[in-house]
Amino acid sequence: MNRGSIPAGTGLKLRRLIERELLVYDSYLEVLIRQRETVSTFNIEKFEQNNKRLLHYSQQLEQAHHQRQELLKSLAGQEGKKLSEFVDENFVGREHAELTEMVLRLKARVETSQRESKEFQMISNFALNLVNGSISLLWQATQNVTRCYSPRGDVTESFSPTKDRAETTLKKA
Repeated sequence: MNRGSIPAGTGLKLRRLIERELLVYDSYLEVLIRQRETVSTFNIEKFEQNNKRLLHYSQQLEQAHHQRQELLKSLAGQEGKKLSEFVDENFVGREHAELTEMVLRLKARVETSQRESKEFQMISNFALNLVNGSISLLWQATQNVTRCYSPRGDVTESFSPTKDRAETTLKKA
């Protein structure tokens, strides 16, 4: 039952949009958790597959969010209206209770998604820093002269001792 001046069937339409968004969030979170596990196994093929799925679900989430915002904008007459406020202002009884429960579930999924995404980003950044550090160490080990820059911009050079060309393994052979 509607409290406000919204058309009949709006509750059903809103419920369907929220259900769709909840399903996409569930799928997104499932793939995100698998992606986090894939980082530790160094499986590039699965990593790329999961990245494609994450992109696909991100686009679906953006589309679902946009559709929900457009519906609220057309019904409320203003942009930026919160879903929970819209439900509180326009629905009563059982429909209000059902929509409120769905809104709370959606909010929980969004928060979980943000938390999991942030954790995955931290793991990815750690892995990238680890790889970059390893490459940097290997590169510096091959150099005779190492240049370091201080925070003030001063350059410090250190020299690694190297064998004379006549003493290398290839020259002896």
